[in-house]
Amino acid sequence: MLKNKYILVVLLIVYFFVSNKNLHETLFIDIGHNSIIKLLFFLSVTVLFFLSFLIFASLKNTYIRVSTGLIFLTSSFASQFFFDISGNIININDIEIAILNKSSFYDLVINYRKDFFSNLSIFFFGFCLIVNGIRGFKFFDKKQIYFSLAFFFALFSISFSRGGFATQGLPSQLQALIPLPLIFYSKNFELSRQKLTFNINKKKKNIILIIDESVSFEYFVKAKKIEKDNNKYFKHLQKFYSIHNCSAQAVFGLMNGIEVAEDNIVLRKSLWLQAKEAKYRTLYFSAQERPGNYQYLQNIKEIANIDEKYFFSHIKNKDRDKVLLDKLIEVAAKDNNQFIVVIKNGSHFPYSDKIDLKKFNLKKNSDANLIYTYSIKENSINFLKDLLSKLKKESDIIYLSDHGQLLKKKNLTHCNSNNPQIQEWEIPLLYYINNKNKPIDVVSNLHLYDFIVDKMGYTNETNINKKNKLFYGNLNKRLNKQIKYKTLK
Repeated sequence: MLKNKYILVVLLIVYFFVSNKNLHETLFIDIGHNSIIKLLFFLSVTVLFFLSFLIFASLKNTYIRVSTGLIFLTSSFASQFFFDISGNIININDIEIAILNKSSFYDLVINYRKDFFSNLSIFFFGFCLIVNGIRGFKFFDKKQIYFSLAFFFALFSISFSRGGFATQGLPSQLQALIPLPLIFYSKNFELSRQKLTFNINKKKKNIILIIDESVSFEYFVKAKKIEKDNNKYFKHLQKFYSIHNCSAQAVFGLMNGIEVAEDNIVLRKSLWLQAKEAKYRTLYFSAQERPGNYQYLQNIKEIANIDEKYFFSHIKNKDRDKVLLDKLIEVAAKDNNQFIVVIKNGSHFPYSDKIDLKKFNLKKNSDANLIYTYSIKENSINFLKDLLSKLKKESDIIYLSDHGQLLKKKNLTHCNSNNPQIQEWEIPLLYYINNKNKPIDVVSNLHLYDFIVDKMGYTNETNINKKNKLFYGNLNKRLNKQIKYKTLK
């Protein structure tokens, strides 16, 4: 009996290390390359939890085993399902957004039924494990050896095919449980009651919203100056400010027209839903996300209201925006009533893999400022020039970046949550009507949402705050702390 128990433990430890590809990549590549302390912390948490779970699964009391195990199983189901459809781990913002949109749970299951039922089957597999308990597996009992081996083989196969049950450093059984208690202490999202009137005569035929990646206003100007014939395309280039210095929060903030009321985040109706109510055909182009994955905090109502989706993450980084551009021009020419959102690949770090270095006589170890500048020239300046010279449909085009960049040694380029610098928010803003660059009347970064819905034919009845709010850190208060933002006139 004792030998049987040790063999099972050895098999499970082998399973833990051999089948956990996601954990290995996260710890030793994503985390390990920049912080040994974080690597050791997450590795310790994961190993200790695994060993604790082995002890827990060996408990004789079935009631304690099942009632407690169900909590971990539910957390694992939620976090794995969320990871499958978004590519991210669950945080408090995701939980709060889900609560605000709980009426769309049915749509969630219908739209992602394959992922839902796949994870549900794993849930029941885990349930069988905690009901049976590890003590129930007897590898030297002739009556049960085949069942025990089959069960272990199934466990290994499922885990191996998924890459393990750990993502971004934590076991999936803990990922939903950690942020969940915070919802009772730091809830701060609320839905707006804003009323908009609609006038079909104001409605523009086509609206294309292009959100670039990591493009600094300062370096956009430098890239623009490399060629001297760019003035007609960038005559009314405007320094603007992103809503947040991180990508997901910045895009989320724009798409949901966030406002601040009494230190709470107020979410307005998503641009996707506004577009559908204005009878637009909605299209989404993403050069970053995997097909079916959404990393910009979109809720299921938004996703369900997108008519066409195009993903380009399978293409090499330096070619993604070019391929996206060709498809955008082709698709945009098909209709006269489209709202199109484009998430570009842009110039995210590392900048060297975003361009063909040989084309500009550059090398990977060349000056980062120079590589970044040429990346913007290739992926942003040339992108816009090609789009404007080839697009034949009458369209309103709004171009901006998700956030800026701070190119300073030993500093984060963006997404700094402790001591962010203004360059992290400084971005270019451009507006085109029928391919001609026009001045844009936007008084603050929180007003850009109003500008876009105005082009859809809506009239905003609320007063516009003329101050730029520069958010950073988490959009949630976190245990009653204030939301982090700076106010800029």
